[in-house]
Amino acid sequence: MAKKSTFPLLNFSHILMGARFDIWLRLLFENGFHVSFRSIPQSLLISLVSLLLFPLALLERLILWLPLRRERVENPIFILGHWRSGTTYLHNLLSRDPQLGYFDPVSTVVCHNSFLLRPILRLIVLQLIRDARPMDNMEYKMDLPMEEMLAVNASSTVSIAHMLCFAERYPHYVKQVFVDELPEKRRQNWGRVYCYLLKKQSFLCRGKELVLKSPDSTCHAGELFRLFPDGKFINIYRNPYKVIPSTVNMFNKLFSFQSLQDAPDERIVEETVLQLFKRTYEKLFEDMKMIPSGQIVEVRYEDFVKDPLSHLQNIYQALNLPGFADAKATFQDYVDSQAGYQKNKFDLRPELLEKINRELGFYFEHYGYEMMQEV
Repeated sequence: MAKKSTFPLLNFSHILMGARFDIWLRLLFENGFHVSFRSIPQSLLISLVSLLLFPLALLERLILWLPLRRERVENPIFILGHWRSGTTYLHNLLSRDPQLGYFDPVSTVVCHNSFLLRPILRLIVLQLIRDARPMDNMEYKMDLPMEEMLAVNASSTVSIAHMLCFAERYPHYVKQVFVDELPEKRRQNWGRVYCYLLKKQSFLCRGKELVLKSPDSTCHAGELFRLFPDGKFINIYRNPYKVIPSTVNMFNKLFSFQSLQDAPDERIVEETVLQLFKRTYEKLFEDMKMIPSGQIVEVRYEDFVKDPLSHLQNIYQALNLPGFADAKATFQDYVDSQAGYQKNKFDLRPELLEKINRELGFYFEHYGYEMMQEV
């Protein structure tokens, strides 16, 4: 049974607030212009904001047309890892290296107006982003990176994030995360949008190498390697007994906060998360075979959080990245700032434990995690 969405009547930090107006209309069309009665004010607000920003978004694209044709995205660094696997902590830490660029909140939330209106939008976004994310206690700050997926979400109809907004068609949007399995036209469209966004951010960061993190990248690492054959990949992995209950909690909260339709039942979300985890790593293990050894490194979350700087140094060495010594002090400052961070804890139901053991034996074997027989 579906459940009613419980997000505020007007959510000014909704992930589609910065969507380009034509993309917003196409999403509505794809979903038969169906939103719940309670979500009509939110939908009208998104329509109004995106319409007001649309002319300046087109002007910005025109102004940047020639500079971005010349822009080259050099050696991007992709952080891979399922949702709730420690990707945010690793991303925040890497972003403290001044030689690296990243997608800041303005470049994600309002990516189409992030050049001309940046000073104004920075003040607005500062008021909208929360001190803590709805699914955990991680901070949102203007000088911390965000997921480029949020920019893709505002720029294309091919994004798994849209399942959070149009929850009644969530299976459709889950399938789209496996980009290289899409029909050729949609795959190419996604690639053009993604490359454009990275070129624009590279331009805004004055050519710095970009460090990028979106958990959905884990589902199409092979496609990213084809688009950026000089790219470097960091895969952080974690015990699924921790990851899956935490991801279920995250998606349930995000559905309540973002959905413009009735959200799916929690047990449906649980099964979706489990199958998505399974499919993601089945595919990632195949995709990793095509990436040269000097361009990919793996790190175990449980080891990383015990000694972040030592493992970070290993990452720099494995990927032949310069500058660790110069950035070490800023890395240490960030690690120290997180000393009081409290992780959320979630109960693992016996039924979910049994499902994880049944479906994810290949993952336990691959990474050497020990299976539990009871909670």
